[in-house]
Amino acid sequence: LEDFSKAVSRNVWLEVFPAALEKVVPVFLEEKCFLRDENARLLPVGKNLSDWWNLLAFSGGREIGVFGEWNGKTLLPLRAFGEGRMIVL
Repeated sequence: LEDFSKAVSRNVWLEVFPAALEKVVPVFLEEKCFLRDENARLLPVGKNLSDWWNLLAFSGGREIGVFGEWNGKTLLPLRAFGEGRMIVL
C-alpha cells in the first residue's frame, strides 16, 4: 500500500499497480472475497475475478502467494503460487 501511495504521488493518472503478496489465504466473508494476511488483515478482491473458486481451491485454506493488480481499493488476482505450483486466474 505504501508503494502504491508513492506511485500515485508521482503519477496521479495511475489506475493500477502491480502487487505481489506472500502468505495470504483467500477467504469468503459476507458474500465478499478477501485475501487475509498472517496478521488477520483483509484485502478486498475485485468483483471482476471471474473464477474466485479456483483460487480458494488452489489454496485449500493454506497460505499462498498472489500476484495481481491493485487499484487502490481492490486487488485483481492474476496468478497464484504455492508449493512449487502456479496457476493463472
